[in-house]
Amino acid sequence: MNDQNKINCKIKLFRIIGVFLAVLAALIAVSAPIVNYGLRIGYVFIDREVFKGFSEILFYVMIANALYNIGIAAAVLVKKPIPIVIIIISCISFLLSVFCWTLNYIAVEEAYVETVYIIISDVFPFLAALFGVPFLLLIFPNLRISTKTRNIIAAILTVFFVGTLSITAIMKVPPLVFQFAAQPVVFDIGTGKYSVVFATNADAQAYVTYTYNGELKTVYANEAGYKSIGKIHAVKIPRNELDGNQYTAHATRVLERLSYGGKLGKTINTKTFTLKNTTDVVEPKIVAASDWHFRLSLLDSVSKYCRQDADLVIFNGDFADFYVNEQQIIKYFLCGAFILTGGEVPGIFVRGNHEVRCNEKIEDLGRKIGLTNMYYQVRRGNNLFTIFDTAESEGGDQWEHDGFYDMVPYFAEQVEWFEGLPVPDISVNNIVLMHDHGFTSTHDKPHADLVQRFKNKANAFNIDFSVSGHSHNWRINAPDSANFNFYRIEDGGLNGGHVIKTLADMKLLHGAKSNKILHAILNHIVLKKNTESYRLSLITVGNSKVIFVGINDSGNYSSDAFTK
Repeated sequence: MNDQNKINCKIKLFRIIGVFLAVLAALIAVSAPIVNYGLRIGYVFIDREVFKGFSEILFYVMIANALYNIGIAAAVLVKKPIPIVIIIISCISFLLSVFCWTLNYIAVEEAYVETVYIIISDVFPFLAALFGVPFLLLIFPNLRISTKTRNIIAAILTVFFVGTLSITAIMKVPPLVFQFAAQPVVFDIGTGKYSVVFATNADAQAYVTYTYNGELKTVYANEAGYKSIGKIHAVKIPRNELDGNQYTAHATRVLERLSYGGKLGKTINTKTFTLKNTTDVVEPKIVAASDWHFRLSLLDSVSKYCRQDADLVIFNGDFADFYVNEQQIIKYFLCGAFILTGGEVPGIFVRGNHEVRCNEKIEDLGRKIGLTNMYYQVRRGNNLFTIFDTAESEGGDQWEHDGFYDMVPYFAEQVEWFEGLPVPDISVNNIVLMHDHGFTSTHDKPHADLVQRFKNKANAFNIDFSVSGHSHNWRINAPDSANFNFYRIEDGGLNGGHVIKTLADMKLLHGAKSNKILHAILNHIVLKKNTESYRLSLITVGNSKVIFVGINDSGNYSSDAFTK
């Protein structure tokens, strides 16, 4: 081989390497905004520390960076000469891509990855058109490559686009295997009724069968005279008929629902469950569970205590950080509730502030599980539970919501309802449930006026104590007139709060002096939850005293008590 051939071989090798690096840089740059779009819910924390709109600007910077890298990759592929200044800019652009992916890494955890998957499945056809069509029309025909290479590229692109578009289409089609997505959970919804709630992975009619007084009964999930159709099913049954009784849940797949007629498919059944008869237990053991924030693994090691010892489970909100669709309601709330109850311990539902953070209309979550309102009363034996839906405790909008919520009219509705309730007899264990006790904090008008009305009624309501969540710790407050004279226990926690996952943890900026933006990244992006933080407490309620028992991850108990 002569010198010229050697030079040509080296040039060809460098060209191959250059094409590879240009295409790789383009892929990294293009994928960054796509993933960021799915993770954008986390970047609102950056906005709080920097300025409103920073995360949106960052997203558009990623888009611009992606388009630039696509242009460079196209120029390299068609053998256009690249000036040295453009090469320098491309290196800076690559560092920007690395920075963008570093931010994506900070935001990522299991549930966020799931969110990216869900959102990208919706927008993928548009992304494929946005990036694929220009390449196929403008770049591919101008590539100076052999016919064999062109055919290989065409085959790869065909497999990629047809395959990914097919996967996207399949994700939108009902699953081939019809099955239960969540096993039954029994909620006491007041009015002397239970709501047996379970879920399927496709639209279905649902019903529950049980035997009462020797008669086999079949009760359907019903909505205004029609058998309800959906994935989450709530079957309402008189409490006295289900207490201490066996029941089985069933679902029949709906293949087609037309204005006239329709088509039904396969019917599936759960195993038979036996619900504990604990309505009239004098000293019930009550598990208060809240704030597990996606972490279903937190529930496994304490579920045996709940199923064996508990007579009632209070689900006190914040079962996920957010909900993108109905499937996440099923996975993080209903499946978590079943882990604790096994379908055999009744529960009471309280909505948390994170149950309003979603694309899916979680405001309807109470209706999905059989409630008419998410503020209501439940009487079980000598215990009266008054449930308030504090949701977001602030009177106006929170910075996370950016103009989507106005809680004051809703609080006014609840206060008016509360003022109309009769004062319970002093012999009753009078228990208030709410997720965020901060509802009663001092606020500007008109929320402050509502809080004062609430306190006025509460002071005359003979309240014994309250169970709340939200703050990720466990303690009992002594009676305080400022808190309208009731005892309070919060969600029991071991090392509650958050673990911060930052650039400093990755030692990429070890010793770096942080400016305002880096300060936000390093210290204020709360995205990883402490896996050792438990929000579970076991409460024994008696006529003379209430005993609070905290359960930690080792199964150890700690308890306090007060005399009524």
